[in-house]
Amino acid sequence: MFAAPFANPQRVDDSRPASRTVALFMFDFALTGVVVNAVRIANALVVRGHDVTMLVCRDTGEGRRALDPRVHVTLVAGPLPRAKRGVALAAAVPDLRRALQALRPSVLLSVGNHGHLAALIAAQGLTDMRRALRISNEPDHPGDGCIKRAVRRACQKAVIDRADHLLLVSPHLARTAVLQRARAEGRAAITPNGVDVHATQARAEVPCDHPWIASGRPFVVTVGRLARQKNHGRLIEAVAIANHSRDIGLMIVGGGSAEAFGALREQAAELGIADRVELAGEVANPLPYVRAARAFVLPSLWEGLSNALLEALACGTPIVASTTAGSAPDVLANGRYGLLVEPQDIEAMAAAILRQSGADAIRPGDRALDFAADKAIARVCMAIEQGPCIEAQPFPYPPHEVGVVTV
Repeated sequence: MFAAPFANPQRVDDSRPASRTVALFMFDFALTGVVVNAVRIANALVVRGHDVTMLVCRDTGEGRRALDPRVHVTLVAGPLPRAKRGVALAAAVPDLRRALQALRPSVLLSVGNHGHLAALIAAQGLTDMRRALRISNEPDHPGDGCIKRAVRRACQKAVIDRADHLLLVSPHLARTAVLQRARAEGRAAITPNGVDVHATQARAEVPCDHPWIASGRPFVVTVGRLARQKNHGRLIEAVAIANHSRDIGLMIVGGGSAEAFGALREQAAELGIADRVELAGEVANPLPYVRAARAFVLPSLWEGLSNALLEALACGTPIVASTTAGSAPDVLANGRYGLLVEPQDIEAMAAAILRQSGADAIRPGDRALDFAADKAIARVCMAIEQGPCIEAQPFPYPPHEVGVVTV
């Protein structure tokens, strides 16, 4: 569902170590933020002269098309390739281990949180290989029960303790206790996501024949898969409240199960806004929707550093984000570049939507330039090549005080 970020970085740091073999492990090539960044990293490592192999459980998804042809792809499907992700990952461990034994990479980078445990189990006992994990989401998820939270924390601690290096996608993640310890031990570095501003703007200008855009209908947009994390239900409630003041549509761009689509349609109908909620599904290039929208909304219950948020910055679209959407408070600099609201406060979210879709909206200006993709990807490559010692080097964008804007 993410488009512009696949532009291959060419301006990279010239102080490169000798070529090495690098393996990246992820589940598949479905268009998610994890895949977008994994493909970027693989492509950049090839440009830097490394021999790169992507190890995947499923060789499917739109992200595959953006992969540099010099990057090798090896399928480690296991005996249950069509099972649910957790089961498929567990079943793929033997195949993954055999692939690692054959490749003998100097670095194994697991790029998706769900695959970290499988990667570490498969790599156990293999020598002369650094095990790196890219951490893209925080361990605590709002709404989890006590048992589920305890299990999640225990699993993440076990994974983090066994990794050689940790690459954190945002400063926000570095504030959690277990990752603070890893940084203190010299095993973790912040390697944020980035956005190719010019490529994003070019993709956003591609003509789109959606009737809402063609007719000039006012709408707000959110981009993300249909999952509890994305908090679409609360967003629909907020849009229903906003419609008491003026007519405004909601476009939700992202894939999901038939049950998820059905639940959101049913909710919109119950709130009387069925004709004002558009479920666009997974779209290869959602940027024309983001550019045409009156505002972009990121109501997530948790995130790392959202690619969709960075793309909205690059498009110049006014932004509403939840305070729990990972590094959104840092990115928006305490309300300087957009509005922040609590994710469960639908009245505040509705008020923020009305303001950001109106004449007095707070616009992001050139904030996206602080997250330039070439700097971000070069930092990831340096961390893979050198380890967390890059932490002593200048951070690629200025930190800001975190806060909440009252609307």
